[in-house]
This record gives sequence, C-alpha cells and structure tokens, in this order.
Amino acid sequence: MNALRVFAHIVLQHGVLRYSSTTSNLGNSVRNKLKVSSKQLAKPQPIDILNNLCHEERLNRHVLTAHHEGVASHAKRRKSKSCGAAIAGKNIIFVAGLGGIGMDTCRQIVKRGPKNLLIFDRLDKPDYITELQKLNPKTKVAFYSYDVTVPLSKSKELLQEVFEKYETIDLLINGAGIMDDHQIEKTIAVNFTGTVNTTTAIMDFWDYRNDGPGGVIANICSVTAFYPNCQVPVYCASKAAVFSFTVSLALLAPVTGVTAYSINHSITRTTLGQNFNSWLDVGPCITEKLSDTPSQSTAQAAKSFVKAIEANKNGAIWKLEQGKLEEVKWTGFN
Repeated sequence: MNALRVFAHIVLQHGVLRYSSTTSNLGNSVRNKLKVSSKQLAKPQPIDILNNLCHEERLNRHVLTAHHEGVASHAKRRKSKSCGAAIAGKNIIFVAGLGGIGMDTCRQIVKRGPKNLLIFDRLDKPDYITELQKLNPKTKVAFYSYDVTVPLSKSKELLQEVFEKYETIDLLINGAGIMDDHQIEKTIAVNFTGTVNTTTAIMDFWDYRNDGPGGVIANICSVTAFYPNCQVPVYCASKAAVFSFTVSLALLAPVTGVTAYSINHSITRTTLGQNFNSWLDVGPCITEKLSDTPSQSTAQAAKSFVKAIEANKNGAIWKLEQGKLEEVKWTGFN
C-alpha cells in the first residue's frame, strides 16, 4: 500500500517524473521496498521506480495467484502457439482496415497467408474486400460493420459473435483515427476511447485470468505521440494517450498474456491530413506546409508495418518514417 501512496505523489513536470515534497515522509520501509537511497529519492530513477511499483505492489499479487491457478500451463501453451510466423495461419482482426494505410497493410497481410482476416470498419467497401480475397484465395477475408465509438457493451457483443465463429483470434490491430481538432470529443472518442474499448472487450477472451490463451495487440499511434505538432494538439494528445496505454499493456503481459506494441507513422500521404482543421485555427496553412515535408506513401508505410508485425516484439515502439522501420528506444522519463 505504501508504494501506491508513493505513486500518487509522482507528477509529470516538463517531461520528467519527479516526486512531490511529501514523498520523503513515507518512511524507510518504502525506501527499502523500492531499493533506492535518500539521495536517489530526491532525483529518482523513474523506470526502476515504476517497475517496482507495478511488479512489487500490484502485478506480483496477480502473477502469484495466476500461477497457483495454472497460468504456467497457459504460458507454455501460448509460447508453443506463437512460435513461427506472426501472420501465416493466424486469425487477425484489423479495426479500420479499409483506409489508406489500413488497406495497403491488408494487402501486405493477405499475401503472407493468414487463415482469416476480419476487417472491422464503419466503411462498407465490398470492392476492397473482393480485391483482398483475390490476392490470396486461401485466406478468408470477412467484413464486420463496426464504429469504434459505440459503447463497450456493443464491442463485447461483436467480439462474442466473432469468437463463437472463429474460436480464436491471434492478433488485434487497432487502427481507427481521425485528425480534426475542431471535433475535440470525436477525436478523443475515435482515436483513444475506441482503442481502449476494443482492447478491453477482447480481454474477456484473451486474459490468462479468464482462462484465455493470451494474444497480441498492435496499436496504431503516431510519431506525434512523442513529437507533438502544436497545430493539432488534440490529435497529438489522443495519440500520446494510445501510446501510453500501449506501454501499460506491454507491462501487464506477464499477468494477462496479452502482448502489445505501438506503430508510429511519420508524415504519410493519406486522406487523413489533406483537409483537416487545426485547433482554434492556429495553423490554417499546415496542409500546404506538410506537402513540402519529406514523407512516405501508404504502400511504403504498409511494408514497414508488416515487418513490425512479423517482429512481434512486446513493448516495441516502432517508428515508420520515409519507408524505413526503426525501433525507438524510449528515454522520455530520464
């Protein structure tokens, strides 16, 4: 409980995690538990502290309980299932898979032979589904009408239907997103809340603690999550929220069996940024400025995306920029 009190005093200041002054009154027991000296408490090592908070005060209770309930056997089974290709022979859900980056990524995915590719989208484009099916007749491509802004209960109903039919899903790609800082509530609902709700819904079927097999989540974020653009601060904040959520999911993997990584595109030539509104109209000419900035095509982004999926690395922060894939080493709290 003491460590949770410590956590309550952690605040974010200028991109650095610091303690508030009252933290020093928590006593030697906290210092011993966190294994840091008084000098370090004045200037903490945030990654070590956060790991201790998670693993010593919360996660270990779940891990120990799960272990006694047979989670070790789940982990062994999950490891055997995940060996080999991350796409071939798998059942994959792609949320918002019919947009620019989404569709090109779906083209790359079906070429690698998944068993089933299920596209959840509010856009009904039968021609796109037909095209994907023709690219690889051995892969079954199916469309499900889905709006990520529906209540969590509706997301659970749809996934219940899917799991009853397909029994297992191996990979969930959360790709819904809009860029319009005039629509603040909708931007947050689509970009962040929708991702959280879809992820929460699938945990009913994946979570080790529910006797699930585990799974993999790829969340589409943006480089603006850590390199914000001041013309669209609402969009950037929503993507930063997804990024933070994804980091937390990865840390929870020992408990839930669900691994996660983030896909962070740099400037990509899509319809998303062609005619968008900046917050309070602070950047009316941003679209023209972006056209002169080095960028990548959706096809280039898709090829990098698939490489990240095949790498299947829990906690990875992938940057997709100008046709290149790079794993970012996060040092934001140092």
